[in-house]
Amino acid sequence: MSCAPNWIIPTAIDYDENGQTIWGNTAALRPNPHVWFKLLIHSSPVVQLKEHNLVGAIGGTMGRDAADRLIGDFLRGLQQELLVHLQRYGPAQIEWCFTEPGCWSEQGRLDFRTTIQNRMFIGHACNVSFVTEAEAAAEYTAFEGANRGLIQQGDIVMDIAILRVNGIHPFTSQPIRDPVSFRLGAVDIDAALMEQVRQAHWRGNNGLRRGAAATLARREVSRAKENFTGRLGNVIPEVELQDPEGRQIVHQFTRDDLIGAFGPTKDGIVDMILQQISLTGPKITKVVLVGGLGKSEYLRSQVRHALDDVYVNTPPKLVDALPDTIRSAVAQGALLRAKREPEVRWFECLSQYELCFPSVDVYGDGMPDKVLTNTIIARGRRDVPARGSFKPPERMRLVPQRMEDRFLQIRIVRQAETLTAVKRVKIPANVPINWVNFGQGRVHEYRLKVFWSIHLGSAMFIHWRICIVDGQDRIETELAEFFHEVSPQDLIPVVNG
Repeated sequence: MSCAPNWIIPTAIDYDENGQTIWGNTAALRPNPHVWFKLLIHSSPVVQLKEHNLVGAIGGTMGRDAADRLIGDFLRGLQQELLVHLQRYGPAQIEWCFTEPGCWSEQGRLDFRTTIQNRMFIGHACNVSFVTEAEAAAEYTAFEGANRGLIQQGDIVMDIAILRVNGIHPFTSQPIRDPVSFRLGAVDIDAALMEQVRQAHWRGNNGLRRGAAATLARREVSRAKENFTGRLGNVIPEVELQDPEGRQIVHQFTRDDLIGAFGPTKDGIVDMILQQISLTGPKITKVVLVGGLGKSEYLRSQVRHALDDVYVNTPPKLVDALPDTIRSAVAQGALLRAKREPEVRWFECLSQYELCFPSVDVYGDGMPDKVLTNTIIARGRRDVPARGSFKPPERMRLVPQRMEDRFLQIRIVRQAETLTAVKRVKIPANVPINWVNFGQGRVHEYRLKVFWSIHLGSAMFIHWRICIVDGQDRIETELAEFFHEVSPQDLIPVVNG
């Protein structure tokens, strides 16, 4: 997030000896904070941190705690800081828009959105929407319809998305290809520059790898990287550092030093961009570089030069953007998207959502189980809430001797009476035993309840939970939890309804 210089917040979090959360800039100054924990989400690019230089460049540790705890605590801290800031403007309804990398799988989005739901909003999220980082960047760099490649160049990962944009702002967009992510970013350049500093001043030891002095040194080195244009005659200012003992050190990078540090990362980024363009059928007309490293005029000049050779006569155009805002393009685009999206209070169900579960009708030798079907959300409803629940009037009854291959299912019945299974879930073998006498024997009997939560976003999802509840409607066991992407032929927002 970067509304102003003091809102450029590093993704770092730590805990003191009492377990209290320390986050952002304060955490980054500590000896070994948690960093880049977003990459712990399912289907993020794999990050290998075995190289000592790279470990020294990040100034912290990845993967030594649960992603939901780290992300939840970080976002909770950010939320509290924002609420204090927004109080200055008086009472207002706050809408939250979160961006997600396009590479995340449905499971990854489930994990992220569940963390937001539970840790930021204590299970009662409202006025929350989601958008992919690529579409948020497209919103920020709005221009006439085109096929465009969106490159989100972050500190450690490069995300590439190819979108077809229709119309003039406001526009619609749709992916042409699946987005991809690569482990390549600004941190690799910083690592090379930091190693040059160490070799010049701490040859043979591990100076400036962790702690406050190392963090401040990395910030100065990163500033030199961002200001480098590659042009002959470009003045490269000296970098003033302080070692862990408090001594002042002045380091001068040369043009060759910076070109050498950029080299492998710049070549990798250009190669990946050209590769993705070559794999895309429709012709790419615009390329947008956003994110922290997207601000680098040297990288932009190298990408611009490489694009000149892509197509004969009409190469893709690298879209210019204001350098001071390109770092915040995704955040500002998400804000613009949320602002122009109409308010949605209800949803209209164009299909029918049903719950199917097994239940014996008459218990006796050779008597088969029945499958009961109950309507969760009826076709034609225009008052479906974003968060709701359904409790079947019948109970699920299972014969203990026939517990194998028993399934629950949520399915969709569409207008043409075609059936589509949303999810088929095997009933867990460790379901708590709840005996009742029934017919000629004893069976397991359960009260079921289905919960749903509809998530607005560039792809709309329903978060489903199927639970066993007691007589007071308290959840005893969660049988299944999953996300399902919503088709517009099944459920649509009711605008201003």
